[in-house]
Amino acid sequence: MPETIVQVNAAFPKPWKKKGILEARKWTPQAKNPKLVHQGFILYSNEDTIVSGQAYLSTGIEVHLPEGMAAMVSSIEGISTVGQPIAKLSLIPLASAQLVTAGQKQEVQPSPFVKNLTPDQEAR
Repeated sequence: MPETIVQVNAAFPKPWKKKGILEARKWTPQAKNPKLVHQGFILYSNEDTIVSGQAYLSTGIEVHLPEGMAAMVSSIEGISTVGQPIAKLSLIPLASAQLVTAGQKQEVQPSPFVKNLTPDQEAR
């Protein structure tokens, strides 16, 4: 018996939104899209959390990194409540690969020998 596929219009995830070169989409009602700032993007908390030491904090968003970019996330200290900044996302260009020829070098003609010795070396 064939299965019937039902199209559902779910509230989440939301459609992708582009900010600068970063694409993001929300997965929770409390999620806030990243804010474009001078040196990257500000990420926001989507839940109230008390942190003693270290903890994983939820943003409620998903991001797509542009081709050829890596991301570095650094924390922002302070109390984590819904909608408050918790981290900064910086995009870093990846080094591009360069093709290099490997193997034995073939010479059409021999390299010229240049004698470049000091008088002391010449005497030995």
